[in-house]
Amino acid sequence: MQISPGVSLLPTPGQAVWAQQREVGLARCVAAIHSARSAVVLTHEAAVLVHGLWLRRGETDIRIAVPTNPKRARQPLAPIDFADGSLPHPSAAGRAVSLRRRRSRLQPEDVEVVNGLPVTALLRTAVDCAFDLPARESITIVDSAMRALCRPDRFNPQQAQSRRERVRPQLPAAVEAEGPRRGAVRARAVVAMASPFSESPGESLTRRLVVALGLPPPELQHEILLEAGGCSKPAAGASSTSPGRICGWRSSSTAAANTASTTTSGRRSSVRTPSAPWAGHSCE
Repeated sequence: MQISPGVSLLPTPGQAVWAQQREVGLARCVAAIHSARSAVVLTHEAAVLVHGLWLRRGETDIRIAVPTNPKRARQPLAPIDFADGSLPHPSAAGRAVSLRRRRSRLQPEDVEVVNGLPVTALLRTAVDCAFDLPARESITIVDSAMRALCRPDRFNPQQAQSRRERVRPQLPAAVEAEGPRRGAVRARAVVAMASPFSESPGESLTRRLVVALGLPPPELQHEILLEAGGCSKPAAGASSTSPGRICGWRSSSTAAANTASTTTSGRRSSVRTPSAPWAGHSCE
């Protein structure tokens, strides 16, 4: 399957849609770096893919930084159709995505190499996405970048507090260092609500909605001791005793069919089939 002019991908058979999209996205990243002579580094969603962070959409544009103003800032890529049980294939029914070039003056500390690909560093990637993407897209990225930097343990949150206190001030400082860059108001709002304790894109999107509605900020991974033993870790409102919980999040309309609700020893939980990890692109 042709990914870009002169570059083809041999897809892995038998993958779910989310895995197909990830494989194609990474192949597009490799093609962009090796095919575009002016490419310096992968940025934004492309860097997110290579770092393994959370993306709200399974398929995204591929952005690269170049040293000079590009003559052609956007190059459409061949649309690809994805379906469970079949190989991805070029089709006009696929989502329109592009290779996007933009001049960028990155500092040496803003760039690193991951699996042989030059990408913006985690903090730089989070800041760029906070500025240039809608909040519903960037909150999952910034949260997962903070998780990668802080490595929190939900059952021992104290261990991550020192790392969090060291990392958290770096985000607003990096935003302010950009000066009057377009999207600054949005970036400040996103980094202000970012947390390393979010454990899925669904939690990040739900927390953003709670904040946008003016409700009390939720306490993530709030511990509830159960009479039958054990504990539960949902997100609870700061001024409410009723917790809310995200136990599973699927992008397809078949999510409900793959999720069973059970009640055991007084504890309600959700059982999600292992065929789909945290991957979604239609949660509004």
